[in-house]
Amino acid sequence: MNMEIKKSWLSRNWKKLLIIILTPILAVTAYVGNIVYQLGNVPYWEQHVEVQDGLVLYGEDLGMHGLRDVFRDPEARESYRELEPVFVSANQNAVALREQGIVTSPASNTDSFYNLYVESNNRQSWAAFAGLSDETRLGMSAPDFDLQTTEGDNYRLSDSAGKIRVFMLAAITCQPALYQVMKWSELKKKYASDDVEFTIIYSVERHAGEADYREFSWPSNFDEKMAYAKMLGDYTDMTIAVDNFDAKVLRTYGNVPNPAYVVDEKGRIVFRAAWADSKKIEFIVDEMIKRKAEEELL
Repeated sequence: MNMEIKKSWLSRNWKKLLIIILTPILAVTAYVGNIVYQLGNVPYWEQHVEVQDGLVLYGEDLGMHGLRDVFRDPEARESYRELEPVFVSANQNAVALREQGIVTSPASNTDSFYNLYVESNNRQSWAAFAGLSDETRLGMSAPDFDLQTTEGDNYRLSDSAGKIRVFMLAAITCQPALYQVMKWSELKKKYASDDVEFTIIYSVERHAGEADYREFSWPSNFDEKMAYAKMLGDYTDMTIAVDNFDAKVLRTYGNVPNPAYVVDEKGRIVFRAAWADSKKIEFIVDEMIKRKAEEELL
């Protein structure tokens, strides 16, 4: 009799029981798999300096996700947690933009992202999503660009010849990018007395309508893109130059969410990374300033 009751109970509840058993297994598998992917995707960048034909290069880091470094760095993990109030305020601001009629696209309008990049004539760009551009390899002259800033000015990369130029491509709807924007703001203060220029190129929304950005949408025109770029400006005093609506700079430099470049005084690319890690940037800028000082003493 007891056996029949057990069989009857199992026949009615086997699906629930299976879910209870599999849920923690799948969760652990996904978590471990994510860590393995982040740590094993590309060998971790090692601090090094290489001289090729008299040009000092600092290598490249083609790792595809900034969260890889968070797993390694307890300080970074804590900083990510501190971003939670920022996500709350950013979503409130996104709602306000819609209420004011500045942004008219509905929240979670992520279909436009797919349509813009895949159903248009940009299939090749989408296919190359995970790579930096062949036009921006180490030692090459950095492709110039002229963009409107959130302050209404124009920013041209070549106008800063003679300075070390450091820039990242970012958007407010990319969590690792937002974290790095704040870290880079600290670097800007550190190098305030040096000829170092830090700039953000506002590129494309990455996670509009998802998780921490549920009130955001894919901009339907340049003005909406500018509105989101100005919102990012609430969290940094760096110059924010806004990429064209068709993301020309992003396509030129590499269609990844948060790439970073270091350009020397002569306009040559001496470092590039798929993710804008402030610690790498700090090491490289320190080295460049030190080498410049040593050369001036000769």
